[in-house]
Amino acid sequence: MSTSIDSTTQKPSGDGWLEGPAGEMRWGLYGAAGAFIFNPTTQRVLLQERALWTAQGGTWGIPGGAINGDETALAGALRETEEETGLPAHLVRVHAEYKVDLGWWSYTTFIGFVDEELTPVLDEESAA
Repeated sequence: MSTSIDSTTQKPSGDGWLEGPAGEMRWGLYGAAGAFIFNPTTQRVLLQERALWTAQGGTWGIPGGAINGDETALAGALRETEEETGLPAHLVRVHAEYKVDLGWWSYTTFIGFVDEELTPVLDEESAA
């Protein structure tokens, strides 16, 4: 694993591939996290179609990505959700979490609720 510094924040970036013991590759030098966001009023969930150039590009899923070296899984999941969809992190009420831990890499999914209906603002990592 090689550590890089994000030039905009001067903090340890988690961007990068990590190779497992059997040669499998996972995105996120410090693991990764995402957020499954549900609006109970509208009965809608927030999903994104990943841009083709990203990990698992062209697929639909929850927003998320690499955790930076100085943040918790929750902070990383909410930061990535805000970056990729424009959903302000402070509007999310986290209800539960589910972690898959491979020993050398982990992915944490947070389940959260929002009360407001928001129109996503996509970044370059999102096709839709």
